[in-house]
Amino acid sequence: MLCGQICGQIGGQISTKQQIILNLISENNKISRKELAETLKINESAVQKHLQKLKQLGLIERSGTTRGYWKVLS
Repeated sequence: MLCGQICGQIGGQISTKQQIILNLISENNKISRKELAETLKINESAVQKHLQKLKQLGLIERSGTTRGYWKVLS
């Protein structure tokens, strides 16, 4: 899984849920917040907070609009 490389580089800066989100995005870059929430069994607002943290750290970015996709940055 991709997170192994990235997560090792950033140390303890991200949570377990954020590591799972990175893995899910690397497996399916068109995954929605709703799908992430269902997989993680948390609400969509919590997913949004995790995504914001990953974006702030420069690990992911969103390309496109409503039907866009995620890019995992390395």
